[in-house]
Formats: sequence, structure tokens, C-alpha cells
Amino acid sequence: HCQVCGEDFVSRNKMFVHLEESGHHAQHGPSDGTITKGFQRENCSLHAYYKLQGVAGSDEAWELCYARFKEDLPVCFRLTQQTNSSLLSKAEAITEALLRRSALSFEPALYHFSNGADPRSHCDPGSVDRSEQNTPDLSCCSLWVVSGSSAASGAVGGGLEAAHAIGLLERQEQNSALPPLLLDVRQHHLVLDMCAAPGSKTGQLLDMMLADAAPGSLPSGLLVANDTSRERAMQMAKRIRKQVRHCLLITFSDARVYPTLRKGRGGFKMRLDRVLCDAPCSGDGTLRKDKSQRGGRASPWRLWSVKTALGLHATQVKCLRRGLQLLRPGGRLVYSTCSLNPIEDEAVVATVLGDGVARLVPLPDDLARAPGLKTWRVPDPEFTAENPLLFASVEDAEAAYVGRRKCRLKRSMFPPCSAEVIDQLPRCGRILPIHGDGGGFFVAVFERKLAQPTDGTGRPSFEAGQAAQDAGEQQEEGDGDATQEV
Repeated sequence: HCQVCGEDFVSRNKMFVHLEESGHHAQHGPSDGTITKGFQRENCSLHAYYKLQGVAGSDEAWELCYARFKEDLPVCFRLTQQTNSSLLSKAEAITEALLRRSALSFEPALYHFSNGADPRSHCDPGSVDRSEQNTPDLSCCSLWVVSGSSAASGAVGGGLEAAHAIGLLERQEQNSALPPLLLDVRQHHLVLDMCAAPGSKTGQLLDMMLADAAPGSLPSGLLVANDTSRERAMQMAKRIRKQVRHCLLITFSDARVYPTLRKGRGGFKMRLDRVLCDAPCSGDGTLRKDKSQRGGRASPWRLWSVKTALGLHATQVKCLRRGLQLLRPGGRLVYSTCSLNPIEDEAVVATVLGDGVARLVPLPDDLARAPGLKTWRVPDPEFTAENPLLFASVEDAEAAYVGRRKCRLKRSMFPPCSAEVIDQLPRCGRILPIHGDGGGFFVAVFERKLAQPTDGTGRPSFEAGQAAQDAGEQQEEGDGDATQEV
């Protein structure tokens, strides 16, 4: 029902189309449902869900996070490693012109590394000139945030596009730069980026391998960038075509069943030194990227639903399991999502930790974050602010569905029972807008154990866990539930 003209509609979607076409969204009052009519940055169900889950540690911290999610992201860019002196001079000319034209300041991002040096070293933020009257020294660090008014930040776009066209920089959100840094890549490593598109992390990994190589030489290792979609893989190839890509191989394959690499035709199996599993996710940590004040049909504020996370959980578990299968003993895997949901984060990590083939590596002490949750509740697929139904165990969920419909929630979505697994979960990290001027992000660092446990049949336990999960999904196939694979 439109509160302006009084017209009735058979569905909310048709009403939203009417509000957008008629211009009545500006005069429309607050909604009694999930989305605030008028297309403001508001979602009552999202707010209620994460407040009940306690992802920020306290209700006060979550309220601060929710307010920050309504603000636009600052402009952030990363200088490419092969930037030479002539390109740096062009960059400084671009930034000097931008600083003269607008009230902008350039600041080092939360995570950055020194150009031409060890990519794990940090420059001193105090040594960087942040004055609006002076051009910053772009050679001292790689990841920069442009801060200023939204109108002034819009003026920076043309300069950044010009710099991007000559291969000087890449646009990359600062939280997106964290997983490659935690991966600790060296120039001789065999590395797999399982879900690489659109390619910002792949380009950063290339830069890190190049930085670790001896001066004047190329990396001796190999970086394999994979994506399920051939079209997205081709777009990624175009994006990094200006970088040194001697050690890059691009593939398009399903990450859940990614094939084992071999040395030559019929040669021995190659185990990976490093794996980056930036899994497909619901993406509700990217709410700040929605720059529309009215919210288009694809606005994450309008599309958010717990069904998305429930549907992706099984896919994320399979991707992470496969990554660990391909990893050599002692190798490192970084699992990350741009989701806040524990169903996509801690539940996936706990499920794979239960296989016993890997352990979590603690994150750096100086990384501002909220520790991983030890316990959480799983929502009903129809969760809303008006019907906030959460279950603490699969037994509670099955009891609630008796006589109504079949329980669609998987046991792996619920908190683990193993004390060993529970004690490791705080080693994960959930990065929120209150921890830096970015979006929401989740990250966990795995290390493959040297000893490979078995399930008593001689098979590695992760293979047994995967077989059990596959059997359960085949039994549920065709039910059309909320956890259908995407």
C-alpha cells in the first residue's frame, strides 16, 4: 500500500517499482517490514539478526557498526609492485593536481607493505606526510586511502582511472588486501587462488611474489588463479594484463572439485605451498559499497536474507575442504569471506577443523578485530525482525518443525561439540567498520598438520567427512530446501 497515493499492490516488489517510478519514495513513511520504504540504508531484520548473534561483542559496539555501515566507503587504491620511477612521478603529479582541486588527504591504509622490499614489512605511518598541502610520498607504501568529503572523493575518480589505465594502480578495498598478506607468500611457492575473480587479490599476490624475488629476476614459483566462470576468468586476465605475469596460470574450474596439479603429463602430484580460499558468500559485509541513497533493485540493503547464507554453507565447506586436500603438510591456507554471518564463517571453519587435518594459526596481535565466536544460533530460513526464530542445536530445530515441515538446517551449521575445535575458534577474526574505515570481513588462517589422521579405514579423515556430507546431500536432493547448493 502506497502511503502517498493510496494505491494497493499484490506484492512488495511491485510497490517498490511504483515508488521508484513515481518518485513517492521520498515522501513514504517508515516500513513495518524488513526494508525501510523510501530505499534508505536500513534493514530491520539484518540489524536484529546480528545483534542477537553478538558478532561485535556487545550491543553498543554493534550499534556503532550498524551506523558506520550506512556511510560510504572511502576510495582506496594499491600501487602495483612493478611501478618504476617514471610511473611514480606520474602518480605524484596526479595526486598533487587532485589535492589542489579538492579537500582530500591521502593516508596509508590499515594494511600495506613497502614497495620493492619485503612485502610483510610495514612502513611507519608517522613517516608519511598526510598534509593536504603536500603530495604524499607514494613510494613508501603500497595501499592508500583517499579521505575527504563525498563530493571531493568523486573528483578523485578521473585521476585514478587515468593511473589505472597505465598500470600504475589497482582499486582495492583495504580489507580485501588482508588475506594475501596473511598468506605469507614467497617467490618460490606454488600458490592457488581458488575463487580469484575479479582479481584484486591475485594481482596483489603477483606483486608479493615479484617483491620477494631477487632484484632483476622473476619468481621461480607459480600462481594459479581459478574461477568457476570462464567469463569471469577472462575478465580477470584482462584486469591484470599490465602486470608482470610470468608466473601466472589462469584456470576456470569448480573450486569444490578442483583437480590435482601434476608435474607434466602423467607426472607426480604437486602439493600446494599456499592456498587462498576467498569463498563465495552472501556479501553483507559490503553494505557500504551501496552508493545509492534510494537503493536499486540489486541493493544489498534490500536483498539481504538469511536464506543466502544458509544456501551457501555447504558450498563453502566443500571449497575449504578441497583447498586443504591440495595443500602440502605444513602449508598455509587463508579462508576469508566478506560476510558477517557465523553460518558462513565460524560454522564452516569448525566443520573442517573437526576433520583433524589442520589447525588454526593465531592472527597478528596488532590486528584490530573481533575474535571468532565460540557459540552462535542458526536462524530459521524465514527469519525476520518480527519473527526472530533462532535455534541453539539441530535437535531444537527438528523439534520446532515437527508436524509443520521438514527441518532444512544442516548439523554442520551449528556450534561444534569438540572442546579442541571450540578453543581454536577465537583465533579467527571478524573485522568490522569500528576497527578501521572499511567494511565487514572475516578471515581465518589454517596450517596443514604434518601427521594425517585417518578414520580407521585408511582414508584421511577429511575424505571421510566429505563422503558423509555428500551422502547427506544426496539424500536431501530434490527437496528444494533453503540449503540447496549454489
